Amino acid sequence: MTYYNVLHSSVQTELVDNAFYHCKNVETIEIPDTIVSIGTLAFHNCSSLKQLTLPKTSLRTIGNNAFASCESLTSVYIPVTVTEIGTNILGGDTNLREVTIPYLGASKTDTAHTFAYLFGTRKDTEIPASVVSVVLLDAVTVPDSAFKNASSIQTVTLSQGIDS
Repeated sequence: MTYYNVLHSSVQTELVDNAFYHCKNVETIEIPDTIVSIGTLAFHNCSSLKQLTLPKTSLRTIGNNAFASCESLTSVYIPVTVTEIGTNILGGDTNLREVTIPYLGASKTDTAHTFAYLFGTRKDTEIPASVVSVVLLDAVTVPDSAFKNASSIQTVTLSQGIDS
């Protein structure tokens, strides 16, 4: 098993674009609480990645395609501290079963995007058939057709305070 604790220095606050791009042997990644931003394609195509631990108190932004094509990933937890999520961050994650996210779309107030935003750039993007559970931690709205093309989802847990 290959394990990485992503901290290189105590003052590091950002994982740059392509930081672990195509690191096919990485199985476990733990990102420390000093990280506030994960760049575009940071973990793209880490096909053996099974466990991902994101900081629960500091993380604010996740770039486009950050965790795309991580075929071994079965669950992801994006904390409520995240205020900006790039598109397609989970695209190609074909074994993903559980998705816990703060809200749908790019930001908490985004009403234009659906759950599919995490898997592609179009509203009609297919959701992997492996996804069976979604938890919305801090959503204030659920847009029309929020879970279109997500026929495999069995459970959706909504946050308190949903307006619409």
